[in-house]
Amino acid sequence: MGALDSGCWRSRSTAASEFKATFEAACAELRIQLFMLPPRSPRLNGHVERAYRTHQEEFYDLYDIPERLGDHSALLQRSF
Repeated sequence: MGALDSGCWRSRSTAASEFKATFEAACAELRIQLFMLPPRSPRLNGHVERAYRTHQEEFYDLYDIPERLGDHSALLQRSF
C-alpha cells in the first residue's frame, strides 16, 4: 500500500450501481473512508457536477470520441 499507509484518505461518491460493489471493495482494501452521496443531490457536490457539464459541453459534444481508451486519452492530450 505504500503512500496510502501514511495519510488519511477519503472519497465521496454517488451510488452508481454499475460499479458500486467493486469501488466499495477497492476502497475497503485500501482503507479509504467512503462517503456516499444520496441520489439526485447535485448541490452536495456542485463543483464536480459543474466540471462534468463543462467537460461535456467543451469536449465531448464537439468531438467524435473513440471507443478505445488509448485513442480517447490521445485525443484528450491533443485537445488541452
